Amino acid sequence: MIAAGKDDLQAADGTSFACPLVAGFAACAWQVNRGLNNMQMFNSIEESGDLFPYFDYAHGYGVPQASYFTEHKLTVPEKTFDIVDDFDYVEVVVTQDYFENKDKVAVKYLYYNIQNPDGTLQEYNVVSVTEYQVLKLLKANYKKGQKLNVHLGGFTRSYQF
Repeated sequence: MIAAGKDDLQAADGTSFACPLVAGFAACAWQVNRGLNNMQMFNSIEESGDLFPYFDYAHGYGVPQASYFTEHKLTVPEKTFDIVDDFDYVEVVVTQDYFENKDKVAVKYLYYNIQNPDGTLQEYNVVSVTEYQVLKLLKANYKKGQKLNVHLGGFTRSYQF
């Protein structure tokens, strides 16, 4: 983000900068949805995130999107990858259509996490999409009940170990 500095414009980021922005966003979103209580608005802001329903501790649900509150239309995200169970491994393979058009899309990163049965995240990462096979995990490294959650370009899927 760009903010006014002492003498000129400066780059700014971080949670201390994000808090007033999201508070202002919440006020605007509430103007459109006056019937929502505080927790309903909180949940709606999470759902408006550009990564939703994916979540991790570094990115949350992503950047809230005003269009979620103003356009009122649900779109089904286009499939951007497959999760392949390959005996000893779980692989995430980007679809041919997404990969061939990846230079035309803004999102070139795949987000993934490993979720424990209690809902906590064991690990989370972001991977640059440079080839079809983006991720290959050895199943022996994960416990029964853990879940792989993957997000790319608006499309989210999970795999249960």
